[in-house]
Amino acid sequence: MKIGLGLLAGALVLAGGPTQARVYMVDNAEQLVAAIIASNETPEPDLIDMAQGLYVLDQRSNYGAGIPPIVGDLHIRGNDSELRRYDSRDYELLNVAESGRLHLNRITLAEGSAGAITNQGMMTLRHVRIVDNSTADRGDAVINNSGRLQLDNVVVGYNLVDAASGRASMVMNTGTLSMVDTRFVDNRLSTRHPEANIACALINHGRAELRRVSISGCLAEQLDLTSAPKAVLNAENGALLVEDLQAESVQLQLYGSPMTAALD
Repeated sequence: MKIGLGLLAGALVLAGGPTQARVYMVDNAEQLVAAIIASNETPEPDLIDMAQGLYVLDQRSNYGAGIPPIVGDLHIRGNDSELRRYDSRDYELLNVAESGRLHLNRITLAEGSAGAITNQGMMTLRHVRIVDNSTADRGDAVINNSGRLQLDNVVVGYNLVDAASGRASMVMNTGTLSMVDTRFVDNRLSTRHPEANIACALINHGRAELRRVSISGCLAEQLDLTSAPKAVLNAENGALLVEDLQAESVQLQLYGSPMTAALD
């Protein structure tokens, strides 16, 4: 049965018995946005299968700004595709609401300008690249998690956090976080706050487990050069477990100096 958008409906057996799962075959950003909107309207777990290629978010492709918030149960199979924002407006690439569940596989998320991801629900990233993102209005992280977030074989690279607050990190966690076999590569963090807390990978206020995580090429720009940035910063109210963390020294420079490449 075909229903719009190249949608194929098939039987999926769940614990409570058989129910209808929907599979969306998409090959451009407009179809991806439409499939997410349709999936949000039903309680059943759905699958979006992306044809390999470049998916461009711009004025034509999105429903307002970026991808609609995910409020249902969704698996997106990226097949090594790339989702990239080419837009004059600032927005993040993905937002999972408290009710949402998202499994994301084999995709590159690039050029979000208000960070890349906010997760309030349940989100799993496997074989995902999060690259070339930045923060508009001086946001303090590229990835913000207050729900349950798992990163497995993820690369977080070449991103810029320009923060006005006293903290800046690639990942800000107030929920439950797991990172496994994840790499942070050549990221930049900048803040002009006089009492800056900078972490190249993670600032943790929740519960976090890091296993086989590496951090390299990190550049921090701040006002006080005597305050050393951290690879991972655990707040007093945070619970952190770390196994096999490999972190290079951070390159530090004075705020307002020309941004230079990080030393290898």
